[in-house]
Amino acid sequence: MEHNGAPLLSLVVPVAADNVTFVDECISDLDAQSISTNIEVILIGPDELLNNLSNKHEERLAIKVVTIEAKSIFACWNEGIRKSAGTFVSVIHPADRYRADAFEEFIKIFNSHDSVHLVYSDILSKDLRHETFEAHSARVAMRFPDYDRKTFLEKGYTEIRPVWRKSIHNTLGFFDESLRYAADLEFWLRVSDESVFWHIPEFMALRYDGKDILRIAPDSNRRVEFTSVLTYYENGYAFSIGPVSERIDRLKRVEELFGQQKKEEGWKLLNESLEKDPLDSELWVLKMRLLMNSGEFRKAKFVLNEASKRFPRDVRLANQRAIFLWREGYRQRARTVLEEIINQNPWEMEARVTLIEAYSETGDISKAVDQQLYLLNRVGDNRELYVSLIAKLLERGEHTRARYYYDFAIEKYPGDKKLQKISHLLNSPKVAES
Repeated sequence: MEHNGAPLLSLVVPVAADNVTFVDECISDLDAQSISTNIEVILIGPDELLNNLSNKHEERLAIKVVTIEAKSIFACWNEGIRKSAGTFVSVIHPADRYRADAFEEFIKIFNSHDSVHLVYSDILSKDLRHETFEAHSARVAMRFPDYDRKTFLEKGYTEIRPVWRKSIHNTLGFFDESLRYAADLEFWLRVSDESVFWHIPEFMALRYDGKDILRIAPDSNRRVEFTSVLTYYENGYAFSIGPVSERIDRLKRVEELFGQQKKEEGWKLLNESLEKDPLDSELWVLKMRLLMNSGEFRKAKFVLNEASKRFPRDVRLANQRAIFLWREGYRQRARTVLEEIINQNPWEMEARVTLIEAYSETGDISKAVDQQLYLLNRVGDNRELYVSLIAKLLERGEHTRARYYYDFAIEKYPGDKKLQKISHLLNSPKVAES
């Protein structure tokens, strides 16, 4: 594939304060691609970051610098795509690395199949810096299935690193900038409704999962966006209330009313919304939790049963069912349900938190500690997890490990009252370590 003037492929690279140190290595990696002379790299981000970047690879790669201020990540994606000149386009993270012929293989699929609009591959995942696709320590292999829209709707594969035809933006629009977390998922689902996807069952990309650039936190806003997007498309846009962003705004409004103690208004809006839009699982979950918080457990369980009939695969409802089983004395059954949830959905943090509580209450402190360590590895910054972990380690008599995590936590959160409150326990361990 020889260069013919206009680039064949445009790669948008959003540059931010937490990833700028990866950019030079990213450019070197792309410069080594087998079709590098046909690649246009678009570096997009704040002017103060882009001014300091090296231009040493411009002889082979066409590099375009686009400055953008105070914009969301998906606004950067959109602006980068609009400024691109390639027939095909992708957005890549500066810390990701690719097989030397990865983009050539992607383009071959498009050239062989005119009906294909988006191509994705399997991915390796690493957690160490400064590694290449040829020499890495990746231990996680993400193998995706061949494209099937039903499976895609159920799983929501946001991890794919696809390349797509730029022309689809002419008819299907761009990434929804009103979404903070799930605009990529929403776009893939929007495109998949009318387009053909192609899966290459080979590892083409090496994703960096270092905690300094990726945090998979049990963020309620993140959860709301992803589940709202999935249910919106899974149910074929069967809502009278408007697009997915409006559904999210509606949910936030209900939560705000209850937060402001305007409960009568909150219940009115919630029930009216459920009547108009009974396929919004977030509304059912919110109603159940509000009833539980007010002590109306029988009503909450009725809502749970109704919601479970409508959304049998919703893991949040399964988690809540385990909580009810626990309350009713069926503790082993509750634990089994929770263990099944996290085995099938390793990143389901809410159920993992519930399981930690279950282990703790039944005296399985070792298992509770293991789950907390897993959460800390995934979440990164969470002082509550540190406090709970330190307390459980002390309960087990593991004074040295407790001190280690305490020192680490107090360095991150100096002056934290909860950490200071347990500091005296570290000086006089109740159980001597062997």
